[in-house]
Amino acid sequence: AARSGSPNVLVLLLDTVRASALGMYGYTRATSPAMDAVAGGGALFEDAVSTSPWTLPSHASLFTGEYPGLLSTSFKSPLDRSRPTLAEMFRAAGYETMGVVGNPYYTAWDSGLGRGFLQWTDYDRSVRQVLRSGWIGQSSIGQQLMRSRSVRDVVGALRGAEFLVIPKPGGEAPNATRITDVLLEWQSTRAERPFFAFANYFDAHEAYAPPPQYRTRFAESPTARDLHDAEIAYIDDEVNRLLSTLQARGALKNTIVVITSDHGEQFKEHGISGHGNSLYYQLLHIPLVIRFDGRIPAGRRVQDIVSLRDVGATLLELSGVTADPPFPGHSLVATWTSADCRPKPWTCCIT
Repeated sequence: AARSGSPNVLVLLLDTVRASALGMYGYTRATSPAMDAVAGGGALFEDAVSTSPWTLPSHASLFTGEYPGLLSTSFKSPLDRSRPTLAEMFRAAGYETMGVVGNPYYTAWDSGLGRGFLQWTDYDRSVRQVLRSGWIGQSSIGQQLMRSRSVRDVVGALRGAEFLVIPKPGGEAPNATRITDVLLEWQSTRAERPFFAFANYFDAHEAYAPPPQYRTRFAESPTARDLHDAEIAYIDDEVNRLLSTLQARGALKNTIVVITSDHGEQFKEHGISGHGNSLYYQLLHIPLVIRFDGRIPAGRRVQDIVSLRDVGATLLELSGVTADPPFPGHSLVATWTSADCRPKPWTCCIT
């Protein structure tokens, strides 16, 4: 059984969203009004830094409190079982644990990130998904056939049949609407005990394909950056739907809400696009908001440099969950409780 009064924990991760793309960090476009409002009710960390410029190592740091150099994660290796995870800590403390992820490449069941979660939802099981997961579905002809919408399309695919296989995971990424639906459906049927829930919203990741009603939100002839921003606006609406519905259900009472990211995205700054290819600040500077009404002062903006790896230790302290041995990383609670608002043992600065 969980300790009486234990708070719920809800972690929302915006895959491939850098801090400077959100209004709360000074962006002039209205990409994130709902999330900005969440930040206004809690602590916003102005200099939060990811541990990696790509997905799997940064998620692994979030879940283990360790730096990537101490973990097994790589482009070909999942997170192994050598270190306990945050979900395992909460599960051992009597929490119901649930995760739903949109990134089909580095957060699905084979990533190792689902350890400790009673439910880990990635792909929707369907005939199409099964076909995409095998070599036939990943071959050129397989993909052409699945895209076919007429007999003519099918005949054209068969005439130019090629069985070239592109070696990458086969999967259709659940969009933000689906992620929110899964969370709300799960919450409506779950047991009466505290929960630790995690969501990865993947829509802002390349290739940018926002829903039609968002496509021209920021430009009539949108560039890659315009489409990326439109994806963030779409995610923001879905986060708003999630939190508003949970609020109406009374499920946000005594709940810690975290909004963060795994890494950012470059748009030809330093002559580079994408991510996973440099350590420039566009990739490492991520949003980090922690809100816990009644425990964290509203409108707090923390200027200290903090790390994504410290989120786990912070959540355990806020929740009153004791980890033995102590969970790696440094709790950030001192940033809104101590006189100098400076977490220890940080003594460095980035220029």
